[in-house]
Amino acid sequence: MKYIITFLSAFLFFQFSAQAQAFKCGTDQSDAFMEDLIRNKKNWDNTMQKAQVERFVPVQFHLIANNDGSGRVDPRTVLKSLCELNENYDSLELRFYLADEMNEINNTQINNNPGGNASASAMRNAKNNAAMNVFVIDDSGEGVAGFYTQGGDYIVVNQNQLLLDRHTTEHEVGHFFTLAHTHRGWEDQPYDPAIHGDTVLVTTVNSSQSPTIGVELVDGSNCGNLGWNNPLAGDGICDTPPDYGFGQRCNCCNMGWTVYDRNGDLIEPMLNNVMSYSENCSPWNFTPQQVLAVKTSYDSDRRAYLRVNEVSDYTPLTEGSVIVSPMNLETIDSYNGVLLEWESVPNAEEYIITVDGTVANEYRTSNT
Repeated sequence: MKYIITFLSAFLFFQFSAQAQAFKCGTDQSDAFMEDLIRNKKNWDNTMQKAQVERFVPVQFHLIANNDGSGRVDPRTVLKSLCELNENYDSLELRFYLADEMNEINNTQINNNPGGNASASAMRNAKNNAAMNVFVIDDSGEGVAGFYTQGGDYIVVNQNQLLLDRHTTEHEVGHFFTLAHTHRGWEDQPYDPAIHGDTVLVTTVNSSQSPTIGVELVDGSNCGNLGWNNPLAGDGICDTPPDYGFGQRCNCCNMGWTVYDRNGDLIEPMLNNVMSYSENCSPWNFTPQQVLAVKTSYDSDRRAYLRVNEVSDYTPLTEGSVIVSPMNLETIDSYNGVLLEWESVPNAEEYIITVDGTVANEYRTSNT
């Protein structure tokens, strides 16, 4: 079933705080991870020849808490992040929807150590096998904001990363659809002018997330090679400019250095790429070949389970709900109940009413 949800609320209050800690992605990008991208490249022509078509992605959210039920993310935050995910993948014509009700799991081990063997086993057992599975937890550990695991085929995201401009969920969804970091190989030791100078002469790099790989060149001559004698350079996508971890080093959106590759060509990285590391770089973008890679991954046999429950009706909500009664700050002469009325929203299937107080209460209805 497809759920399209709008929010009704008399009072909304959000408090945002800056994150002083630098978070990173924990996705492994070994040669095994890259194999899907390399294999799918053979079908890029088929993807390009297809007429424009919307691809629907069922998403199963798992909201993790400690054993006693504490520390779970607010479901409203997750729903808002789903809206953001749709906005940021709109140009790719990917439409994400709830595959089922959010799954609440009380498991302290998953909540605080999702990379452990016991946690991995529990998450695999909890998966919805007809959806992209996203586990929203408290802490991935060691400054990790989130990760995608190819073996388990699920995404893990820290709840404190939702609705932030770094778009961790969008980044991990990119990994789910075969995209690697634009700065692959530079994660542990990003570009440093004191070490690498104005002209970067090293020919290979490696990190804890990737094996020894080639340093990508501006002219694109080594962007798609694969083999022991000529290792795959960078992210394997030829229209993403070389990125030697510049955004990770400066945490910025504009290149602060003048840097050349070993051929003497000026490097102009795309720091607002979804698969880069930077902060506050909206709007975040994909390159045309990254779009091809994502769409081809969706169409592949590996992702056939996403297409089990076909969805063809896409009717996005374009209006918000308008409260009719009671009005904001209005006093109601009633002691045992308040009648809430609002204008119906075209295409809305369900409304969520949240009453905040000493104990928050949430109600769902299809009526207005």
